[in-house]
Amino acid sequence: MRILPAIAVILALASISPATEPLGMEALVRNYYDGVMTGRAIGWDIEMRRLPELRGQQQIVSIAGEERTETPRGTRICWLEIREGNRNSRLPVTVRIKPVERVPVALLDIEPRTPLMPGMVEWQEIPTEKYGATHIATENDLRGSWAKVRIPAGTVVTGRRIEPMPRVVFGSPVKLIIRIGKIEAVAEGKALEDGRIGEKIRVLNLASGFRLRGRVASDGTITIE
Repeated sequence: MRILPAIAVILALASISPATEPLGMEALVRNYYDGVMTGRAIGWDIEMRRLPELRGQQQIVSIAGEERTETPRGTRICWLEIREGNRNSRLPVTVRIKPVERVPVALLDIEPRTPLMPGMVEWQEIPTEKYGATHIATENDLRGSWAKVRIPAGTVVTGRRIEPMPRVVFGSPVKLIIRIGKIEAVAEGKALEDGRIGEKIRVLNLASGFRLRGRVASDGTITIE
């Protein structure tokens, strides 16, 4: 297991029959994925799922994969380029990667629409294979976000559970910029729904009692034209 000594994570490797394991192939695949994972995860375990068997005069020329995700995890396939005489071919190798990463875990139940604050989470180093690429990797990913759904205490905060906070929140006071031709008026209002920059939302003009629709500006004002 490639993992820092301070992290106590036990992950079992699948056994591979010595009778069917090509000499040196497993080491080659492990070295390849060690290079892929270095700098992307704190630790990892690589489980061999399927190794091809070389025949006759076949020789391994190179190994390559499609590691486009930030941290490869789960079942993956890489390819061995094989040379036999003057002919080259490719053989697939199937592995399972179990990364260990630093992720935020909720310290308390976080209800929907609750802005995320530093004291609400604790950063822990845990296996993240089942979370895919949705987990949060840095503190910056939490800033300006709130809970989209309820996040129970002790569970990992993932990208599916949070979303960027809207610029205007339902029920909040807003400034209305009302434009009719060349005439512009300012009024106090209240947001009747959440709104992000550029979106049109329903608002209430507190002076007239009229319900209007306006577009959310970057400064939080609502422009009604």
